[in-house]
This record gives sequence, structure tokens and C-alpha cells, in this order.
Amino acid sequence: MIDSKLNILQKVLENNSIESFLIPSTDEFLSEYSPPYLKRLEYICGFSGSNGILLASSNGKHVLFTDGRYLIQARNELPQNVKIINLSEKSVKNYIDEEGIKLLAYDPRLHSSAFIDNIKSDNCKLLPIKNPIDEIWENRPKMPNSMPFMQNLDYIADFPQIKLTEILGKFATIADKLLVADPESICYLLNIRGTDIPCNPVILSYIFISKSGDIDLFTYKPSRFDYLKEVIELQIKFHDINNLEEYISGLNGQKIAYNIPKTQDWFRNKFDKNSIESVSFDDGLLLMRAVKKDNEIEGAKKAHIMDAIAVINAIYRIKHATTTLNEMDIAQILLEERKKYKEFICESFPSICGFASNGAIIHYRATEKSAKPLVGTELLLVDSGGHYESGTTDITRTILIGNNPKDKWKECYTAVLQGHINLLDHDFNENTIGSELDAIARKPIQDIGYDYEHGTGHGVGNLLNVHEGPFHISKRHNPQKIMKNMIMSNEPGIYIEGEFGIRIENLMFCKEVATHQYGFESLTLVPYEKDLILFEKLDTSQINWLKHYYKMISSIILPQIKDNNISAWLKSQLEF
Repeated sequence: MIDSKLNILQKVLENNSIESFLIPSTDEFLSEYSPPYLKRLEYICGFSGSNGILLASSNGKHVLFTDGRYLIQARNELPQNVKIINLSEKSVKNYIDEEGIKLLAYDPRLHSSAFIDNIKSDNCKLLPIKNPIDEIWENRPKMPNSMPFMQNLDYIADFPQIKLTEILGKFATIADKLLVADPESICYLLNIRGTDIPCNPVILSYIFISKSGDIDLFTYKPSRFDYLKEVIELQIKFHDINNLEEYISGLNGQKIAYNIPKTQDWFRNKFDKNSIESVSFDDGLLLMRAVKKDNEIEGAKKAHIMDAIAVINAIYRIKHATTTLNEMDIAQILLEERKKYKEFICESFPSICGFASNGAIIHYRATEKSAKPLVGTELLLVDSGGHYESGTTDITRTILIGNNPKDKWKECYTAVLQGHINLLDHDFNENTIGSELDAIARKPIQDIGYDYEHGTGHGVGNLLNVHEGPFHISKRHNPQKIMKNMIMSNEPGIYIEGEFGIRIENLMFCKEVATHQYGFESLTLVPYEKDLILFEKLDTSQINWLKHYYKMISSIILPQIKDNNISAWLKSQLEF
């Protein structure tokens, strides 16, 4: 079926004399995760990962570019005639140059201007076109149409007018209007949330802000905002997203500020077409989102207490199941436990439950066809999270199913735990960036001959995307300093294809430990897998950190476990 879709696209390209066409995993809002209505890459080739670009060719030479997290998944999902390239080994630009591609078409709504500028070449013409996939897509899902809702006032960063005033003070002297094309920043600014994207509480939209503070918001079915107009307390006009191009044509003579490199290339094309002057400007909303206010940190703590109880209950159920479970059952058990809290809104991403060799697929997603039964003694990697009214969670635990774990598992698990603890227990100065912290988590793993093909940590939103910038902890250089009240993950791992995967992940926040000195405090409060830890390998500081961490779980979580059997089991897990 997938082969036939690619063949149809190939024929369309051939009939229109288009040598090649780029199809990214992103959508018109440059989302990491997209609603089914906008998942063009998955529709055309079957790849469901959150980072991929397919270069489809009229000659049938199709190539998918992705990162190390998705290489195994790509091999499992793609047709055999699609070549896979690791982006860490070759960029799209290098491939275009090496293959001598002369004409490359792209949908300008789906790529940032920075990406388009990066792949430009004197030898290759870039052609913006309407997306041919939209014309051949049969039985396309419905467009997003979720009802927006207001964020709980106890957990907002600030009132919209205060945030808007801060932004106006930055751009009003250089432009007539500010374009914000990132739905997460828009929802943050207005304190609204929605469910246009599964697991991402956003309303897909764009806004233009005038110097006077008036806002024009473009979205699918704007009438869904009618009941919120009086609540938002800002001057907002709601428009159908299909009227955006007409609106832009009426901006002639005005100067528009926006983050040109990070915004969809479509806007740059339309501004140029209509002779509208624009200036590149960072609105600062991403950093505002990343540096949480104290009440947001308190909200995150509250969310993680609920989540810890849910996950501990789930792990107990998994370990003590009287019937054979499969990978999909694990995700359902986690969801059932989280749903016991009225504050729970939805999962923060589809749960990753990989048993045995499936655990080596970093972002594995079980299906009815692929779901393995939990039989025998193996490792189960479970990465899951939830959105609560007070915050967002993301936790990974590697669980031993059965008895008598292999020595290799214990060696690898202990090394991952050491890297995880070393980062959580590390103090640093105010000028520290993510790549400096990344090396700390990797060292114990590299010392036993392994490494992992993903970053060590990502920022986390407050009832927004579980992956948030502008910083990250990874090998890749990022100039953004780690700042007080940033929330991030800490998730080193080891993956051996065909055997097992191990990952340990806590969320943590940056706090000041002395003047100009920072450290981390764990938000996640769930014990590690006791039977996989070689305690004799842990040094004194690692043992002391673990004792302190387990003391927190004993004082905060243990008293809230209602089931006596689970309480007794948890207590046994905290003793060593």
C-alpha cells in the first residue's frame, strides 16, 4: 500500500517535470508532532518518527534522512526501495550536492527559512510548490478542531497583558506588527490550551500583534473561540486560517518583525511577493517559556507527585500480573493509573514500551502486529508521561521482567544509573551550556565501551510540548546557558540492537545552590530497578545521592500509596 502511494507521487513528479520533492515530518506549524490531518510523511511512506525528511525522486531514488533515535524504526517502517541516511553522517545539503540534483521542489509551509537557506546551491534550483500529497491523499483525516480552554490560573507564568506588554516593549520601535507562528508560544502568551495535536495541548494558530497590542489570530474554525472572547481580556480578532494570504496582501506599507530563520518559508515568500518590508526579530517567547516562574516549579512538583504514584502503581501491576501482558497492555496500565487523577488531562506523548529487543528501538511504538508478550526473563523499557493541570511529566524506567538478570544487563544498567546520578548531583557555574553537562552523563557509559544516539536532556513545557527549547543537553553545541528554573530531562541510555535497551530518565529543574552556582533537583520520584544495580560499583557520592533521593520518595510518596501490598513492595525497593 505504501509502495503504491510512493509510486503515485513519483508519477506526479514525473508528469510535472519535477526531479525531486522534499517531504518533512513537520507540518505548517513546524510542529515536532503533528495531528493526523497533517502527517504527510507518514501517509506517503509509512515513517512515523518525529524527525525525518524524505527526498522523493521522479526516478524512484527515494531517500529518508533521520537521526540515530529512529534508524531501527525507519528500517522497520519504510518500503525497501527507500534508502535511509543518518543525519549525523550526511546532511540533506551534502546529499543534494553529491547527487547533482538540479531541481528540488518543496512546500514552503513545511520548512523554515533557515533550512531552505541552508540547502541552497548555485547548481540546484529550489522550487516552492503546492503540496502534491494533498491532491492524492485518500480518506484524509479531519482537520484539527479541538475546543480551547484556559490554563489554571494557579500555574500560569503571568497574565497575558503582562507578557504582551513585555513583548511590545521589544518590537514596537522597529516594526508595525509582530508575527508569531509557533502555536506553543501563542498558547503560552494567551494562557490557552487545546488538543489540536494528540498529546500536545495546543491550538494550531498564527498571530499578528500590532504596536497597539491588538491581535489577529488565524486558526482552523475560529468560531471555537467564541466562548473565550470575554475571558482572554485582550483585543483579539479571530480569523479562518484560509484567509491568511488575503490578510497578508493587505499589509502593504507596514513593516513586519518576526524570527525569519525559524519561521515557515511561506511567510517570507508572501511578504516578498507583496513587497512587505520585514525584519528578523526574536520575540523572546521561547526563553520566557523555558525559564519557569516559582509557581510553575511548584506546579511541576505537584504533577510529579501524582505521576510518581501512578507509575509506581503501574510497575507493581506489571511485575505482579497473573496473566501474560504485552507491550500495548503496559501503555494501557499506565494510562489507567494516571486517569485516576482528576487533574490529569492526557498523555504527554504516546508511551514507549519496548520489551527485549524492541527496547533497543529508541522511540519504539508498539502496534497490534508488533506488540511482544512479556514472556521469560527480559528487560522492559517504559518511557511515558502525562499532562496535568499543574504541569507536564516524562519518565523512563527500565524494568526487569522475570528473575536472574544477566550480568551484562546489570553492568550496563549500573553505568547508565551512574551517568544519570552524576548529572543530577553536579554543580556548575552560571555560564554552563548543555554540551558541557552532556559529557558528564556519558562518561560512565563510554568507560564500558558504549554510547547513545540521542541527547541527554531536553527542556519540558508547562502543560505544553514535552520537548521544549531553546536549550538542550547533548553533544551538539548550543549557546543557550542553563538557567535557574529551567525544567529538563536527564536520560542516558544503552541500546544493543537485537538484544535490549536501557534508559533511565528523570525530569529535574535547575536551582541556585550558591551565589552564581547552580545544581539540579529531581522532580521525578520513582525508584530505580533494584535487581539491576551493582551497588558495589557506585562510589560514595553516588550512594549518598541515592540515599537522599530514596529518603525523598519515602517521605513524600510512600505515605500516599493506599494499597498495603504496593506500599510494602515500594518500601522493599527503597532499601539497600
